[in-house]
Amino acid sequence: MDDETKNALGALETKVDGVQTCLMQRLDEMAASLEEG
Repeated sequence: MDDETKNALGALETKVDGVQTCLMQRLDEMAASLEEG
């Protein structure tokens, strides 16, 4: 694999990790508010 492809894949993985983290936080917040209600 050339460097350009490696860099593109690395950036994509970073983005996916960020999205997953964000989703997990949202789910935690939703679960917490459901428990409160």
